[in-house]
Formats: sequence, C-alpha cells, structure tokens
Amino acid sequence: MLLVHSFLYGSNDQLSNITSNGERTGKLRIISFAQQPVKELKSESRKRVVFPGQKSALFGINGVPTCANGETFCENHDAYPENHIRNILKGKKELGGYFGREDDEPFIVNRNSGLQEPPRFLCPSLQKTIAPKVAQNKNDEWKFIVNQKVDGYIQTVRVELCRKENAACDIIGGLPLGYTTFCKQKYIYRRLLSLDTSGQPIPDMFKLPVACCCSFKQNYQSRIRSQIYSDLTPPKSTKLS
Repeated sequence: MLLVHSFLYGSNDQLSNITSNGERTGKLRIISFAQQPVKELKSESRKRVVFPGQKSALFGINGVPTCANGETFCENHDAYPENHIRNILKGKKELGGYFGREDDEPFIVNRNSGLQEPPRFLCPSLQKTIAPKVAQNKNDEWKFIVNQKVDGYIQTVRVELCRKENAACDIIGGLPLGYTTFCKQKYIYRRLLSLDTSGQPIPDMFKLPVACCCSFKQNYQSRIRSQIYSDLTPPKSTKLS
C-alpha cells in the first residue's frame, strides 16, 4: 500500500487567524489516505473473472497440442497437471474401475508352420500399447487424460498406426483399369477418465487409431479414357480354318 499526504491551508476561523498587522497566519492540516500501487492495480485487472455458474477454463487445452504430431493423442505433455490429479483423486475409490493395465492382445499368426516367407500385409502398420495423457474426444476437443503410473492411475489402449497413410496398398498383381488403392487409418472411440475444464475427473469418449486398412476408389477419368481407347481399337481379325 502507498501512503499519500495532502496539505490543506485553511481559510476559516479554525484554520487561520489574522494578526493586528493584517497578516494572515494559517494552520496546516495534514490529510493522509491510502492508495493502491499502480502495478498491483494492473495485476488485479488481469485476473480472470468467473461469474456464478460459470466454470473456469484452467484445465482446458486450446487448439491442437504440438505433441500430437498428426495423431489424435499424446503420450507426454509439458503442462500435464500431475499434482492436481494426485490431489483430486485422493479418496475417490469409486473411480478405481477405470484403472488397471490392459493385457496386450496377441498378434494373429499364420497357422501354416511350413510357410517359409513371412506374411505380407497390404498396408504396413505399427501396433503398440499406449497410455495417453492428452487425447482428442468425440467433439474434437483436446483434454487431459488421467494417466500417471507413479500413483497407480493407468489407462492403456491397444492401437495400430499406419506407417504410410494414403500410400498405395502392397498388392501383388495389377488392378482393373480405373481403380486405385490407398492405405487408410481407422479409428475407434474409447471411454477414458479425463479432466473437464474446471479440473474435475469425468469420463469421456476419445478418438484413437485401431487399424490400418487398404481401401480403393474408382478413377472415372481413367475409366473413360480406357473405354474410349477400347472403342477406337478395331477388333482383331481371326482366320477361319
């Protein structure tokens, strides 16, 4: 606090007297009042005002985080609220059903033990188990996921990621004219315990990669050119025996 002094020179009987020579003698009255520093006022004006019934967005994520790198989840986040999650989940045993390590699903293997070459897949992919700390929900909002191993809060998901999304499928042999193939990432919605914008734990549905599939589409221009070429090409003559 800043203390400001004001000096008041009085002109009434209580503050001044007139001498016999006609000179005025005054009494000074000191008035003090407190003033708040300018810096403090500025800092107060920057504080977020939350009206009754309105939630504070302290735990919201604006836009797509840089850690996503083209995916719908992050396994690490620089601003992950670890201490807050630890404090907010103390004593909430009813949320224990969300936690527990998910067993890795076995890979599908070829049942023909005599096969010499390894199996080939139409689209190369990476399969792994993740414990996301940030993910994109069904409304395209990014939220914090409750996932910190040190406190026993673990939510793992088995995912499959395309290594070469939108690349042509690895198909042996040719395709009919007018058709092209491409590898496409497939997603599934998984329920996970997360934080809302006020920092309270709440379940939500999150978009996570589940498979890399080979898809195809028709190229109508190629089909038209192929049809025109076939119409202009005269049929081959056959010799009669």
